[in-house]
Amino acid sequence: MDLLGATVEEVMLANSAMYDDGLTALAHELTLESSQVTHVDVSSNAITTAGVEELALALHVNTSLTSLSLRNNELSDTAGDVLASLLASARTLASLDIGFNELGDAAMHGVARGVAAARSLAKLSLAANGISAIGLAYLVDALNGSLLAAAGQASTARLAKSPSATKLLSDEASAAADAGDGLSQPSVYLEFAMATMTSVDVARGMTLTALDLYWNQVGDIGATLLASVLSGSEAGLTALNLGYNSIGDDGAAALGKALASNATLLELNLKSNTIADDGASAFAAGLAANKRLMRLHLDANAITATGARDLAAGLHANVNVNMITLSGNPCEACEEVMIAVSEGLANTSGAHPESSSADAGVVSTGLLTNAAALRMATETATEAAPSRLHNPLGIRLEPSSRFIRRTPLFCIDQTSAAHAIKRHRAERKSKHRRQRREREARRALEAVAGSEHSF
Repeated sequence: MDLLGATVEEVMLANSAMYDDGLTALAHELTLESSQVTHVDVSSNAITTAGVEELALALHVNTSLTSLSLRNNELSDTAGDVLASLLASARTLASLDIGFNELGDAAMHGVARGVAAARSLAKLSLAANGISAIGLAYLVDALNGSLLAAAGQASTARLAKSPSATKLLSDEASAAADAGDGLSQPSVYLEFAMATMTSVDVARGMTLTALDLYWNQVGDIGATLLASVLSGSEAGLTALNLGYNSIGDDGAAALGKALASNATLLELNLKSNTIADDGASAFAAGLAANKRLMRLHLDANAITATGARDLAAGLHANVNVNMITLSGNPCEACEEVMIAVSEGLANTSGAHPESSSADAGVVSTGLLTNAAALRMATETATEAAPSRLHNPLGIRLEPSSRFIRRTPLFCIDQTSAAHAIKRHRAERKSKHRRQRREREARRALEAVAGSEHSF
C-alpha cells in the first residue's frame, strides 16, 4: 500500500467507526502486489462476518500481513466458517486477535479448523467470547494434533470413568438445562463434548505458542482439557491465559499435573478464578517437578495460608519461576511464597540457567541476601505503604489482601461482568448507528448540493 509515495506497513484504524465496506476497501489494497502492510488493527469498530469474508479472500493472495486485530467488533456465532477460511488462507499471519466478540461455542469448530490448518499462526486471542468447555473441546483437538484422533474412544472412556469429570459434567448439564439448552443428562453432555474432540481434521503441524482465553467460561472441564495440551508432545504453548474462567480446585489440580511433565510453558495466568487451598496444594506438586515455567499469576483466587505454604514448598524445588503474583487472595502467608522463590533460587543457583557463574558461592550469597530483604520487607510492610518490592532477579513481592482494602476490578462476579459487557456492546452499537446515520445524512446533503450545482 502506497500513500503519497510512502510505503505503508501498519494500518491503525481502531475505534474509527469502520463498517464492512471500509474493511472491504482495505482488503482490496491488501491484494495488490505492491502491498507491504504487515500489521492491521481494526479493533473496536462495527465489522461483521461479511466484512471478514472479504478479508479472507484477500489473504489468499497477500504475502505480507503478519498481525491482525479484529478485537471488539460484531463477529457472531456464525463467523466460524469465515474465520476458518481466513486462517487457512493466510500465508504469513502470525498473530490474530478476535477477542471481545460474540463467537460463542458455535463458532469454535470453524476456529479450530482454521487453527489446525494455519501455516504460521503463533498468537491467538479468544478473550471474552462466551466460550465454554464444549467450544473449547474443538480447539483442544486441534492443539493436540492427531493425539486425540489416535486415542479416539479411549479418551472418551477414560473421561467417562472419571468421578470428578462426571460430577463436573453433571453440574454443567444442569446449568445448561436451566438455560434451556436441552442438555439435561450428563451422559449426553459428555458424549457431545468428547465427540467434538475427535472431529477436527488436522492438516498441518501446530505452530501456536500463545493462547489467550481470558474472561470465558471454560471451567474445570476446560482446564482439564487444556491440561492434555500441556502434557502432550504435539503442542508447544509458551503462554496461556486462563484468567477469569471459573476454574476451581479440580482444574488447578489437572493443570498442575500437566505442568510436571511440560517442557514448553513459560507463563500461566490463572487470575480471578475460584482456586482454593486444595487446588493450590495439588498445583504446587506439579510446580515442584516443572523445569520450565517462569511466570505464574494466581491473583484474586481463594488461596489462604495453607495453600500459600504448599506453593512455597513447591517453589523451593523449582529453579525457574522468577515471578508469581498472589494479590487479592485471603492469604496470611502469601509473602512466604515470594521468599520461597528467592530462597529456592539461592539454594539451587548452580542449576539455574540464567544464574550460572564461575563463583556460584557469590551468586548464592547474593540471592540469600535478596531473600532476607524480601523477608524484612514483609515484616515491616504496613497498610499505609503496601509497596511492591523489586529485586535484582525481577522477583515481584505482591502485597497480600491484608495490605489492600480495595477490591480489584477483576474480582467482580461473573454475572455483573456479563451485564457490563452487554451494556458496553449495546452502547457501542448505538454509537455506531448514530455515526452511520450522520454519515448517511452528510452524503445525502453532499448529493443534494452536487445536484443543485449541476443546474
